[in-house]
Amino acid sequence: MDKEKDLETVEVQKTKKELYDERQQAIREARRKKQEKELRKARKAELKKQYKNPATTTWGKILIWILMLSMVAAFIITLIFLIVQNVK
Repeated sequence: MDKEKDLETVEVQKTKKELYDERQQAIREARRKKQEKELRKARKAELKKQYKNPATTTWGKILIWILMLSMVAAFIITLIFLIVQNVK
């Protein structure tokens, strides 16, 4: 009976190989988690819509030209209107 109690209280020590294997497993697990985290970040970045400069897109260029031409036309029409008003 005393032997049974002694066996229950004895701690089983791990061998160096078992300790090494556990450390390596923990390192592998940490690397795997880090890779998963980086993969999630990459996916999240892909889902975000990238900003496009309007001056580089076709529709943006068309819009810029329309705005420029309309501003120049408004300036010329206003200039002509003011000249005609002053002449009368």
